[in-house]
Amino acid sequence: MDSVKSENECQIEMMRKPVKKMPPGPPHIMICVPVGTKDLKSEAKLPDCDQENCSCPNHGKFMSSTTRGDLMVPLQWALNVPNIVVPLNTTMGYIVEGGMLSADARNKMTKRALEAGSKYIFYWDDDVVIPPLAFYTMHNILETNPDIGLVTGVYTTREDPPEPLIYKEHGQGAWWGFTIDPELPPEDIFGAGGGCIMARLEDVAKMEEPYWYDEQIVNDSGNHQTVWGHDVRFIKNFREQTGKRTVVKGSILCTHFDAGKNKSYKLPQDSPPYQRLGKEKNLTHELVEFAELTELMLDQALKASNGEQRLFLVKKDQPQESIRDVLGGRFNSVDFSSVDDYWLAICEGMKNGSNGNSNRTSERGDTPGDRHDEGGVSQHQGVIFSSSRESQAGSGDLRASPGNNH
Repeated sequence: MDSVKSENECQIEMMRKPVKKMPPGPPHIMICVPVGTKDLKSEAKLPDCDQENCSCPNHGKFMSSTTRGDLMVPLQWALNVPNIVVPLNTTMGYIVEGGMLSADARNKMTKRALEAGSKYIFYWDDDVVIPPLAFYTMHNILETNPDIGLVTGVYTTREDPPEPLIYKEHGQGAWWGFTIDPELPPEDIFGAGGGCIMARLEDVAKMEEPYWYDEQIVNDSGNHQTVWGHDVRFIKNFREQTGKRTVVKGSILCTHFDAGKNKSYKLPQDSPPYQRLGKEKNLTHELVEFAELTELMLDQALKASNGEQRLFLVKKDQPQESIRDVLGGRFNSVDFSSVDDYWLAICEGMKNGSNGNSNRTSERGDTPGDRHDEGGVSQHQGVIFSSSRESQAGSGDLRASPGNNH
């Protein structure tokens, strides 16, 4: 006689999913995040300034105080992680280091990523919020351009007015000449900030150690003077020691968060890259002008462009927030530039699977929630999390906090 299952048993069985195993080997992309509070000794002194009777004006002085506990990430960064579009059929892992200066943390994590055998490394600061397609775009650039070994996005200083941490030539200040047009190729650079960089690890392995290091001298006054900051030095050495190109993809526009000021900084909408975008593309001729953008008009524009349109020119009579409300229902991110009497809305990543960028299922068949428990690595929402034993952070120990002074 057949047994009859209870309603609860049926519900439980329906909720079960078959266990899918991740492919063997290391994560394809290793994400390295320096998180949490620096120890006060490191914050108080300049790097390598540990000499007795040193005359440095900052020697041994406490220069700043902490705003959060050990291995705590700011809420802005934590909310950014689930929105990242993972490249298809790839695995991703995290290495976390805290309680030290960024250069020391990045150097330590680089060695661990090389030991793990991943193909790419992504350096991601915990005060930098990246656009949803950052990983996807950078990975695509490196996969399709073997002459390029390193690609960075754009984020700015945390000052008013902000300027991009992108450098074209040594000693010439910030470079404003890059394009933010997503359809144009990446551009060669001399250096950049280290908070949003993807590099090919087989090229990093060719570099001399230490990979990340604030190079300093003692000047004529007896003070320690930084000759090369560790981020610019890393990119400079990468290019010189590997022979590979180092480039910026200007359409990867990030936000830089300052916990002390409780303020976010990004490329200003009236900056040269935004102003040039309208002129370079001659947008008033290429795009339909909207006196007012509505959801119906948006649907018609997307249908006419086979879902490819990402730039929308709207009269300034319509407020930005109204435009964002219309576009935000279809796109993951919306930025604005001013072009004469129009707002230029620049969109990225379609939602609801319209362009295959939301609710992704990779070619492996993995879906959000699949787990891989071999070797202390777990998968959650399409991302593999791995943490450093040295930092005493276990899987899932990236805890959110409201502030970051890192």
